Amino acid sequence: MPAILVTEPYRADLALPRYPGPVGFLIAGRDEVVLPDLGMKLFEARTGPKRLWVEPQSGHNDLMYDPGDPKWSEVLRFLVADAAR
Repeated sequence: MPAILVTEPYRADLALPRYPGPVGFLIAGRDEVVLPDLGMKLFEARTGPKRLWVEPQSGHNDLMYDPGDPKWSEVLRFLVADAAR
């Protein structure tokens, strides 16, 4: 995104290390907005509790958000398990 269009850039690479809680990463393999390699770099740099889900065939706007998808049960278990510690 050209800098002129982003008046308040969000720097996840700077914000994420300060966040102590669990972080779930959902990466769309064909994302045309947030390139998959950028998501992977954030995941790899994360030192706190983390979990990765990848949908290789999905783009930015067609990720599977169906609550019946087993992935969301995994996400919930991950977040709840960390909160219980």
